[in-house]
Amino acid sequence: MNHKFNLRGGSTRRTDNSRTFNSATSNDRGEPRCFTCNKFGQVVRDCLFPSTLCGESGHTKKYCTKNKNKSRTNTLSVCDRESFAPNRYLRTAHINNNEVTALLDTGSSSCLLKESVTNNLGFKISPCKTNMFSFGSQLNSVSKSLGATVIDFKIEDVVGKDIYVLIILDSTQPVDLIVGHPFLDLSYIAYARVGENLHIGYAKDYPFINLDCIEEAPRIGLKATETTQILRNSVNFVKVKTEEIANGLIMIQGKDENLAHY
Repeated sequence: MNHKFNLRGGSTRRTDNSRTFNSATSNDRGEPRCFTCNKFGQVVRDCLFPSTLCGESGHTKKYCTKNKNKSRTNTLSVCDRESFAPNRYLRTAHINNNEVTALLDTGSSSCLLKESVTNNLGFKISPCKTNMFSFGSQLNSVSKSLGATVIDFKIEDVVGKDIYVLIILDSTQPVDLIVGHPFLDLSYIAYARVGENLHIGYAKDYPFINLDCIEEAPRIGLKATETTQILRNSVNFVKVKTEEIANGLIMIQGKDENLAHY
């Protein structure tokens, strides 16, 4: 559709539509501008331009009968906190044979221990005033550590040695211990979330080798189209084909047991 525009006195008029577009909110006489038809002397609720509900003119949206009798249902959902599964990241940690509540936080750059727990366990606190930041701006800290200490603690069967822990006010966090990178990033510790469960163990024990997959992926058989020499410690390109079209696990079958070493 082609539109012709005529500029007059700062207003713009479309010749194929009865609405005049004007950026002013009122005219010289102080009459308000309607944002539906762009005419002066009325507001939106009194506009006789075709109703947005039925598309007919002669009445305002307020008096439009369309959908007036349509029933409306408002629903309210009440969430029962106890009905949810337990927090998969919440664990019981053991410090000097004492149980404390711990939260595994993969996004925390530090391990944080409550001041009351530190005092109860008799740890020596070294001076350390470190600004604590939360989500959002990294310019304004939300708290400051009271000190620091180095401790060992165990989560499930995994023991972290010589973990640098910051001591904070009890009001800063709801759990006794927040377990962050100093523990989770230890080279001998491995953890993974599978479905609703979080598994943690020693990396040398391959703790995930017997875990069941959430969804069994289809297995796709591939067949090499030509003989290719596989070079050790390098990227190799092999042309293959398959009669199946699907997303799944790629299986490499063969008698060469040394293939796994490449």
